[in-house]
Amino acid sequence: MQYDYRLYSSLPSMYSGKVRGYMNYKQLNYHDKMVSAYDLAVTIKSKTGERVIPIVKTKTGEWLQDTTLIIEALERRHPEHPTTVETPTQYMISLLLECWGDEYWLPVAMHYRWSYEENHAFMHAELAGSMVPFAKSTLGLYLGKRVSRFLDSSAPVIGFAPAQHQAIENWTERTLDLLEAHFSTHDYLLGGRPTVADFSLLASFFGHLNRDPAPKRILMPKRPNLAAWVEKTHSGAPADGDLLDDDTVAATLSPILQQVFEEFVPMVEAYRDITKSHVRKNDLKSGDKIPRFLNLATFPMGENHFRRCVMPYTLWMMQRVQDAFYRMDVADQTKVDAWLNQAFGKTISGLDLGPQLLRDGLSTRLA
Repeated sequence: MQYDYRLYSSLPSMYSGKVRGYMNYKQLNYHDKMVSAYDLAVTIKSKTGERVIPIVKTKTGEWLQDTTLIIEALERRHPEHPTTVETPTQYMISLLLECWGDEYWLPVAMHYRWSYEENHAFMHAELAGSMVPFAKSTLGLYLGKRVSRFLDSSAPVIGFAPAQHQAIENWTERTLDLLEAHFSTHDYLLGGRPTVADFSLLASFFGHLNRDPAPKRILMPKRPNLAAWVEKTHSGAPADGDLLDDDTVAATLSPILQQVFEEFVPMVEAYRDITKSHVRKNDLKSGDKIPRFLNLATFPMGENHFRRCVMPYTLWMMQRVQDAFYRMDVADQTKVDAWLNQAFGKTISGLDLGPQLLRDGLSTRLA
């Protein structure tokens, strides 16, 4: 069979679930290629410059990388079963929630996988079966353990170090309760069909929270509506509804958005300050590359302060949101800012997102 797309992915991969769920919902003609060590080290590296998944290869030989850009490219090519948002407030909320799902949830997903011994045998077998399917079982498991040790060493960088485990778990329990309440009355985040916000949030749930043994046992059984959302969003189940009328946002989404503005936006602002300092101290000029990780930033997580290394990539993502805001009509900009200011005391135009960045693989460079 001739496929239009090849998705290089992995079932345990956080961001693979985001793209796979999207491609399933769009009913695209694609082959889901479980990535091997050779794919990562040779094929993908040579085509994209990075050892990273998910990657989408088109039948014309184009290689697409970064989940946000992949989804944008595919949406332009396939307008059927739309995930686009036409009204200004819902549009900006969908983009903000996409950033939140991609960036703020990373230590949550990593903690519930690598901080629980219960998951390790499962993960070793998963990594071995995917990365080295040709290897004997003993060698495959050994290589799987090597990969997991490398990921485990990232705990201080990503922020799931032991001193912060309780903060992560308190935040997760509260946030999952908010999502359960929302999905008890709404099919998706913005109404009756999914948007990029749903697929971004799916990233943490399919690969990690609703699939790894420990979080699946601890978190999901008491939240059946959330679990049902995960399954239908990943499977690409047809959505019969539409977004809420009149550019409205569900009341059940308000406490989640409150977290975005009280926790995620301060994280972005902390990233901005440290990135600004790095640019200034190193006298960077246009085109200069910025490291993937910078110094530790501190920001709120529920009732606690949370620390993780700055990823300037997050700033690039939020700058794209602000750029999308400024591409809207002035009347729509005014409407969005007025609504956000009244509801949360924040505006998109009022965000200072630091020096303009460009994406450079998994890192950024100064525009």
